[in-house]
Amino acid sequence: MDKDELVREIERRYLPALHSEEINISAAFPAVKAEVRSQAYGDRSDPAGYTIALAGFFPGAPTDQSDEVTLELSFAGIWGPKPLLEAAVFWGHPGGEVEVNLFQGEVPMSHDALTRLDAELPRLLQVFRDAVRRGRPPTRPQCSRTNQ
Repeated sequence: MDKDELVREIERRYLPALHSEEINISAAFPAVKAEVRSQAYGDRSDPAGYTIALAGFFPGAPTDQSDEVTLELSFAGIWGPKPLLEAAVFWGHPGGEVEVNLFQGEVPMSHDALTRLDAELPRLLQVFRDAVRRGRPPTRPQCSRTNQ
């Protein structure tokens, strides 16, 4: 499978679930602007990659608090010889709090890693939904950049 076919396969596998959740979030939380993104980054050379994400924007958030939470599936180096995978739910600037990181950072993109992502995507979507419902970054001390 060439790399462009791999991107199409990733989109086929994950975009429907993210689009479905985008619709659910928009209906349940009209003040939140939900948006699915699917885009390449870099210049298609190593370590350029591809990201699929579902973001929730909070237009009324205080200026000292993040106004965005994102569920991001990142495929780094996808056009290179050793693509990497990362899957997380996190808040934007200024805090950058991570709700959950499926792996301990980036892992080699493999059949096993994608199978784990397939199995855990419903949990990532639930964590995202809970974050949107809460409307702000968590205050719990265990929120960090580690696997939870």
